[in-house]
Amino acid sequence: MTTLQSTSFSVERLINDAPFSRLQRLVLVACLSLAIIDGFNSLSVGFVIPALSEDWAVNPGSLSVVIVASLIGEILAALTIAPLADRAGRRAIVGLGVSCFAVFTLMAAFAQSVEILMIARFCAGLGIGAATPNLIALGAEYSPERARATVVTTIGLGLAGGGFLGGFVAGYLIPPFGWRSIFIVSGVLPLVLLVATLRILPESVEFLAARKRYRDVAATMSKISMQTPFDEASTFTVEARPDGRAPFREIFVHGRALATIMIWAVMFFGLLVNFFIFGYMPTVLTTSGLSQQMALFATSTCTFGGMAGGVLLGVLIDRTGGGYRNLFVGPLLALAATVLLVLVSGHALLVVVVVFAIGFGAIGTQICANAWAAALYPAHIRSTGVGWALGVGRVGGILGPVLGGVLLSAELPGNTIFLLSLIPSVIVGALVFTLSRLRPISHGPASPRLR
Repeated sequence: MTTLQSTSFSVERLINDAPFSRLQRLVLVACLSLAIIDGFNSLSVGFVIPALSEDWAVNPGSLSVVIVASLIGEILAALTIAPLADRAGRRAIVGLGVSCFAVFTLMAAFAQSVEILMIARFCAGLGIGAATPNLIALGAEYSPERARATVVTTIGLGLAGGGFLGGFVAGYLIPPFGWRSIFIVSGVLPLVLLVATLRILPESVEFLAARKRYRDVAATMSKISMQTPFDEASTFTVEARPDGRAPFREIFVHGRALATIMIWAVMFFGLLVNFFIFGYMPTVLTTSGLSQQMALFATSTCTFGGMAGGVLLGVLIDRTGGGYRNLFVGPLLALAATVLLVLVSGHALLVVVVVFAIGFGAIGTQICANAWAAALYPAHIRSTGVGWALGVGRVGGILGPVLGGVLLSAELPGNTIFLLSLIPSVIVGALVFTLSRLRPISHGPASPRLR
């Protein structure tokens, strides 16, 4: 009787050493597609408020509770539901989250009151908050270290791109079909896409290995490291194993406490300034002398800049020896461009160029911060770590528009408001600079580089 000799393989080493396979490209496409729908759904209320307020004869300001309800749902889910993936699996929570925001977005399409719409958007926010951190975690776990920042920032780009595309879809659908059509489309599309992507979206291979489901790991790894011979006796290791602590406590041990607090602060202040930019840039630019049409065009250009910044900064992180230290370029560019914006306000073409640079630096840094959060944590607590980072960041996303509203109510000049936005940008820059220079974090048995 022949006995197979057990051979142990490191999952991370196999992924790092193998060429980028067809399966990994499919994972990236699936995560990116779901992220685009996620981003579209997340910002869909903003697109319908003008038509909705006219249809229901209510003040647009009274609908702000609907936007806040969605954000609160996202925060609560990121803190409580998304971390369940560390025990139940990424794929299951992604499926649950996408289904949730699709179903309740369809419910929003048939709402007859602000109260019902608020409840529907809160529940849709729960789905978005559950899915987003796990799309980021799944993308990170199927990426080799040499391309991880690029892959995760590409998924983050999908979130931003979904919001950008939503504006065009809204402009096409709302005039002939009404505001409800946006919710119908953003509810049906996720369900269709979910059915398509779950057929090709595998479970996290690191999650499977940590639970000793070695046959499933071998079946997946044979599609990535195709030259490596696996058999029924093959076993697989991951960089760390759970030590019995609750996942939330784990994000503060092994030297991770300071880095965790700092990445939370990066996300908080980054989203604070970004949501301020998106919420009030058209208004502030208009008060600074630009026409309304040019102000809207400039804001869209800012979004384009953020998409470009997310990808190019991610490539810079992956392709150079500086790693995440290079991310300091983002807030530095945003700071310089904001000062320039004050100097060139009123000159339409120059304003467009400068706000592109602001988006490149500010929004691009925020997109890359998602990848950084994923890099800070080992597989068994990655959804918890990323979920809490995104959840805390969303609190800044709520405060940004609130602070912007206070500044506008005080009737401050547009240039003064832009200069005040430098404060959170400076804080982000200081945090990025400091965090990138912390000593390497211990992930347990192994100690991957922080940068």
